[in-house]
This record gives sequence, C-alpha cells and structure tokens, in this order.
Amino acid sequence: MAVTKSKAEMVVTWHERGVDIETTCRMLGVTPQEASAIIRQHAAERERRERAERMRPKFIEPPMF
Repeated sequence: MAVTKSKAEMVVTWHERGVDIETTCRMLGVTPQEASAIIRQHAAERERRERAERMRPKFIEPPMF
C-alpha cells in the first residue's frame, strides 16, 4: 500500500511528539514497516541536511560603508 505524502508527514510529526509507532499505525492505517521506513528516511534526510550545513563555510559580510 502506498502511503500518501500527508500521512507520511503525520507519521513523522507524531513520532517527533512521542506517539508510539503502534498507535500511529492504527490511527493512520499504515503498517509498522511503512512507518519505520518513513521515520528512517526522514532521519537520514535530516542528518544529510545538518551535515551539509556544518560543511558550508561561514562567511561574514564586511560592512558596506
């Protein structure tokens, strides 16, 4: 079963708020495997964004005047 984007966002939001995965699956009608995959994918994307942010050089703009 394909999980819609809105359900995937709800899975991530509820996980971040501390709702257990069984309750999330029951309320949204997704399987635990699908919910776990969504959460893992979100965590990997967040880590990738944070790593890219850390690697970006920090430039300080000199005053124009």
